[in-house]
Amino acid sequence: MKCPYCNNDMIPGYVQNGRRLVWDTEKLDGAYLPFTEKGRFVTKGFFKNTEMESYLCENCNILLSLLEE
Repeated sequence: MKCPYCNNDMIPGYVQNGRRLVWDTEKLDGAYLPFTEKGRFVTKGFFKNTEMESYLCENCNILLSLLEE
């Protein structure tokens, strides 16, 4: 995959975590409760390790990930 900013090749890999990853427009204070309407879970697992395929651009220092449906 090519970086959309600098057009260099990106390195494939995974973002990994022991719980779900959450995306939100604001920084969250404390624990994120799964029953709130705010934010978006970007991985499915909760009590297991989760991973999401991602691409790293070392030149721009960014990650790109395709979100699960």
